[in-house]
Amino acid sequence: MSDDPKERILRAAMRCFADKGYAATTMADIEQAAGFQPRTGGTYRHFRSKFAILDAALDAELSARDEAAAAASSDAGSVLETARAALRTLDDQRDLMKVLFRDLDAFPELFERMSERLIQSTYRETADRIASLSSGSPGVDAEAIAAVTVGSLVNFKIIEAFTGRTPNDVDDERFAQAWAMIVTAATTAGAASQQVPS
Repeated sequence: MSDDPKERILRAAMRCFADKGYAATTMADIEQAAGFQPRTGGTYRHFRSKFAILDAALDAELSARDEAAAAASSDAGSVLETARAALRTLDDQRDLMKVLFRDLDAFPELFERMSERLIQSTYRETADRIASLSSGSPGVDAEAIAAVTVGSLVNFKIIEAFTGRTPNDVDDERFAQAWAMIVTAATTAGAASQQVPS
């Protein structure tokens, strides 16, 4: 954990935005959560406004996501390990999910940037991975399978983030195993359907 004041502010702000919402969070809340004396201007030495903090915090989240994606693509591992890694990443992004779904509709330009770099890119990368798993078989609709499977991963963690429980109280490992089984079945079934003569 870095002791850099800017990083402390960004982490504290994301926690505050996730817990209270952007509109209800004050600069004093962020300062206190970051370990600064509230209302002394410590935050303003680094950021000119609450919006500037939100913008920088989202950029930091995107950078972390890009680094994680690069590491994952260099060591793809098994389908099961992909599911486990995705669930860990979503756990790390719990505050981000809350901010995205609760507050970013007020900031369409930020939402669009997050949508493209975080959401759409994840679906594209997953579709590429599924196409690779199926050896590019034309019977496998990698984009549709990615839409279904990534959506289920995200939904599983969104429900947990907002309710404190997972659907059916299924733990991450059970979910990862079921997810891997479904992805494997979908990619092999699609590939096999192209080999069966009509």
